Amino acid sequence: MDMNIGERIKEMRKQRGLTQKEFCERINCKQTKLSYIERGTNEPGITVISEICKTFNISADWLLFGDKDEGTANKPPEKNFSKQQQEIINITDRLTEQQQSELLGVIKMYLSMNQN
Repeated sequence: MDMNIGERIKEMRKQRGLTQKEFCERINCKQTKLSYIERGTNEPGITVISEICKTFNISADWLLFGDKDEGTANKPPEKNFSKQQQEIINITDRLTEQQQSELLGVIKMYLSMNQN
């Protein structure tokens, strides 16, 4: 069975471990609007689609049509991450851009202090 756009958005959000609230904070959307989209009651507008694609680096072709061949058009080549690396990615996906920037600063400081 083919998924509709709302189901693809919900699947993508859940794969990243984000609540509707966290997801909406990242794409600047109201939670009630996302709920309607995920249930198939409403369709997302171009602004929401654009924000999802930019924020989560996914293909609009996949989001709109579920096209598996084009679904990775905007993604870098896949890399096999360790379990810890994947956990770090999943955690940072939940952070706002500002929080990610602050965390990156902390990591860089940690690395500079622990160089041998």
